[in-house]
Amino acid sequence: MYRILNFLPARKQKHRVILGVFGVSAVLILFFVGPTTRLTARADEGIDELWALHQVVWGSTDVPFLGAKQTRTETFALARVTRSESFIDIEQVACKMAFKKVAGVEVQIPSQALLRLPPARFRFHRGKKGFIAKPWKVGWQQADIDQDGHPGMSVYVDAPICSGRLHVASKTVSSAQGNLTKTGMTGKIQVDLTQNILGSNSFCLTLFSSDCREKQSGFFAYRRVDPNTTCRTLLKNRWPVRLKFDKDDG
Repeated sequence: MYRILNFLPARKQKHRVILGVFGVSAVLILFFVGPTTRLTARADEGIDELWALHQVVWGSTDVPFLGAKQTRTETFALARVTRSESFIDIEQVACKMAFKKVAGVEVQIPSQALLRLPPARFRFHRGKKGFIAKPWKVGWQQADIDQDGHPGMSVYVDAPICSGRLHVASKTVSSAQGNLTKTGMTGKIQVDLTQNILGSNSFCLTLFSSDCREKQSGFFAYRRVDPNTTCRTLLKNRWPVRLKFDKDDG
C-alpha cells in the first residue's frame, strides 16, 4: 500500500513523512498475498476480470522557508473485478508505487514488500452519475504488515539531513467516483491519510520524524488485462494503462 509518500520539513528542526496509498493499505483481517500469489478471474461468478490500475493523487505540505509544496504519489496495481449492473467489486494488490521527490527527499517502498501486503477490497455502487464508492477504511498499526521483522511498513528515506529506514503505521479513508469505459474504468478519488511513526533504524530519522495527517485527491484509470496476468509479468513490460499529467507539477 501509498503516495503519496514524502519525507519533508514540517517546521524548524522537525520533519514528517507522508504516506498516501490507494489499494496498498488493507485491514489486517484480509489474507496475505505472497510474491508468487496471483489474482485470477472466477468465471462462475458472472463478469469477472483482471484490471490493471494507474492512480495519481496529489497533496500539500508546508516546507520551512519554501512554503507549501505539492506531493504526488503514483500507484500501479492489479485488481480482480467482479461486476454486475448494480455494483463493481474490487480486490486489488499494489505492484509498484512512485513518489515525487520533494525538497531533496526521496522515498521508496520495494515492490517485493508491496507484494506481501494483503489486498484491498471495496465496492462501487451504481448511482445517477456513474458508480460511487462510499468511504472505506483501510490500514495497519503495529503488525509487521510487510513481514520484514519490524512493526508496520518499512519505507526507505534518502534525504540531505539523514537517511535510513522508517517503520510506519497508516490509516486511510477513501471515496471514489468512476465511469465504465470500453476497456475498464476511469474516475476520481479522495483520500484522508493518517500516519504514525513506529520507529527507525536511524537515530536521526527518529529525531526528525513526526506523525501527520493529509488530505489528497486525484484520478485513477483501470484497463482490462489477460486473465493470467500477475504483478511480475506487468512490471516486466510497459504498464498497460497510464494517466497523463505534468511530471514537473508543483
